Amino acid sequence: MKIIFLGTGHGSATPTHISSVTYLETGGKSYLVDCADGADAEMLRHGLDPAELSAIFITHMHMDHNGGLPVVMKRLMKHGEENASPVPVMLSEPDTAEVIEKWLVINGFPKVHGRFVYPDPEKEFDDGTVKVNSFHTKHLAASGRPSFGYSIESEGKRLFFSGDLKFGDCADFPLEPAMGADLMICELTHFRMPAVMPFLEKLEVGRLVFNHLGNWSQVPEEQARIRETCAHLPYPVELAFDGMELSL
Repeated sequence: MKIIFLGTGHGSATPTHISSVTYLETGGKSYLVDCADGADAEMLRHGLDPAELSAIFITHMHMDHNGGLPVVMKRLMKHGEENASPVPVMLSEPDTAEVIEKWLVINGFPKVHGRFVYPDPEKEFDDGTVKVNSFHTKHLAASGRPSFGYSIESEGKRLFFSGDLKFGDCADFPLEPAMGADLMICELTHFRMPAVMPFLEKLEVGRLVFNHLGNWSQVPEEQARIRETCAHLPYPVELAFDGMELSL
């Protein structure tokens, strides 16, 4: 399984980080987890073809996680095979599909209907290459809306995305669901290190990568402190950057 962190920033792009876009390549297929503004262009810059995506998984309906979705969907229609099977787009709120499709129609793509399917995030997704299970986070709990993290299994490996967590106290950190993952990708915008350390000290994973970095965690001095704080943990800890690649 190959992983490319195309966008590793938070809600507002910075000169060095666009927002959340993670590319997965496994079993001859390719996938995106989240699809922020610029996803289409970043894929092309890395020699990746957005028109060949097999599925897209959106953790929640904030624009820094889905703002680039209409553009990627447009490319799938414009440059993908006309008779290809519908591409699954897992939306945290399936009723938003109608809004996205209307936006594409307004922008000149009337054949959008039937080109995409919207799996239920409450049910396992299995296309024969990846198995994806979701779990709830409390990131949008104050507004009564759903948000998710994802566990993705393929080629005998398990990749775990925390998704965005509750502001401040990290109380919804997915300790039990993440246990045993070969790699956990954990956001680092909505809490500070003192809040998450009690969970990280109990966590059992092969490797941890902090992603979705806030302004505070993009500062080199702060990144050095994060590495120092995590140095005693029994697994390697890294901070993602735009363009970072790794393999499982």
